[in-house]
Amino acid sequence: MFQLLKDLRKKHPDKDLDQLIEMASYSTMVRQRKSRAFYRVQVTRQMIGAGNVLRRYAADRQARRAAGAALGDADLANTTCIAFEQPQYQCSENCGTVSLWVKCQGGKRSNACLVDYQTENGSANAGSDYEYAQGTLEFKPGETRKVIKVGIIDDEMFEEDEHFFVRLQNLREGDGPASGEGPENTKLQLVEPQSATVTILDDDHAGIFSFVQKELRVSESSGTIEVTVTRSSGVRGTVAVPYHTEDGTARHGVDYEKTQGELEFINEVTSGVIKVCITNIAAHDKKENFYIVLEEPKWLKRGISALLLNQGTPSPEEEEARRIAEMGKPVLGEHSRLTVIIEEATELKSSVDELLKDANMADVIGTHSWKEQFIEAVTVGAGDEGEENGEQQHPSGCDYFMHMFTVFWKILFAFVPPTNYWNGWACFVVSIAVIGVLTAIIGDLASHFGCTVGLRDSVTAVVFVALGTSIPGSPELNPIGNL
Repeated sequence: MFQLLKDLRKKHPDKDLDQLIEMASYSTMVRQRKSRAFYRVQVTRQMIGAGNVLRRYAADRQARRAAGAALGDADLANTTCIAFEQPQYQCSENCGTVSLWVKCQGGKRSNACLVDYQTENGSANAGSDYEYAQGTLEFKPGETRKVIKVGIIDDEMFEEDEHFFVRLQNLREGDGPASGEGPENTKLQLVEPQSATVTILDDDHAGIFSFVQKELRVSESSGTIEVTVTRSSGVRGTVAVPYHTEDGTARHGVDYEKTQGELEFINEVTSGVIKVCITNIAAHDKKENFYIVLEEPKWLKRGISALLLNQGTPSPEEEEARRIAEMGKPVLGEHSRLTVIIEEATELKSSVDELLKDANMADVIGTHSWKEQFIEAVTVGAGDEGEENGEQQHPSGCDYFMHMFTVFWKILFAFVPPTNYWNGWACFVVSIAVIGVLTAIIGDLASHFGCTVGLRDSVTAVVFVALGTSIPGSPELNPIGNL
C-alpha cells in the first residue's frame, strides 16, 4: 500500500494527496482478493447494465465527500464568526501598550453585533505587570476588525517572561436599527481562538536561548525542516548563538545534510530559525536520529554590551555597569540539544491506514438505503472493467439493452431491505422469502410450458437446471435450478 501511493505520486505529480488517495483506493479494491459472491454480483451487474460495482462505490464516496464539504461551506456563509486574529501575542516590558486585533468574518448582517472582552491574570498580575482592562467591542455592518489595547507596566527587575489572558465572551446582536435593505441577520458565533495569551518579555536581561522541545519528529519527505530557537526571560541587546549538527544513527550526507552556523538575535527579537535539509531515500518503517546542538551564546560588541568585552581598567561607573550587564548576560536554556528523529512519510502512512480501512468489500457491494437501491435500479452503468484508475466510462448500447430487458427485476428486488439494516438479517430474510415466491411461480410456469410443448417433467427440469446454473449470480434464474 505504501509503495502504491509512492508510485502514483511519481506517475501523477500534478494531483494532490486527496486525488491520489481516491486512485489508490480504487486500485487496491481492484487488486485485492475477492470472494465468489463478489464475482457473482459483479458479473450479474455487468450483464444487466447496472455498471461496475467498484466504480459505482468510488464515485458515490467521492460525491459524499464533496457534498459534505459543500454543506460546511454553506453553513459558514450563513454564520458570522468572531475571534482573535491570532492566539498568541508578545510585547516587550517597555512597550507601553499592546494591541490585540479581533476579526469578524462570514455572514451578511444588517444590524451591529456586540462582544465583551476582559483580561485575566496568568503569571502576570494586573496592577503590577499590566493594566486591567474590560469593555465591549461593537461591529457595525461592514466592519471586520476591531482592536483591544492593554497597558503594560515596566520595572527594573530581572524576572521571567510573564503572561496574561484576554477573553471574548457574551456575543450578542446590537440594539441598533436594521438597514431594511439587506438580508436577514445571520447566526452569530464565537470561534477559536476565543482567548489570546499575551507574553510580556523582560527587557532587563539578554535572554535564555533554547529549543522549544527536547525531541522533534520529522518525515523523510519533509525536505528542508525549520527548527525554532526561542529567546525567553529577556530581549536586551544583540546576541549570537552558534550551532552545529551531530550524527546519531542517521548519517550526514546520507540521511541529512550537515549544517553549522550562527543565529543572530538583534534587540527585542525573540526567535530564530535553523534550517536543515532532510534526504528522502524512500525507506519503509524508517526511524533514524541526529542532533542539533546550541553552543554558548555570546553578546556582540554593540552598545552597553561592549562593557563585558572591555579589557582595560574600568572606572567605578564602568565597573557598576559591568556588574549589571554581567547579571543580564545571555545563557543557554534547558533544551540546548535537540534530537531530530527521521521517520517514514507521515502523510503516506496516514493515507495507507485510511486506505486499509476503506478497502472493505462488504461496503463496496452493500447498500445503505432504499433510496440508493431504487436509484441504482433505474440507472444504467458501464460494464467494462477498463483501467485501474477508477475513471468513469459511458454505458454502451449493450448496457442500455440489458438494462431495459431486466429493469423489472431490478425494481422488484430494490424493495428488499438494504444490507446495512440489522447487520444484513433483514436483507437475508426478505430475499429468501422473495426467492421462494419466485421459485413457486417459475416452477408452475415451467410445468405449464412443458405440458404445452409436450415435454416430460424430467426434460423440462433438466433444461431449466442448465439454464439457471449457466448464468452466475442471476437471482431470478438460480432458484429454478433447485426445482
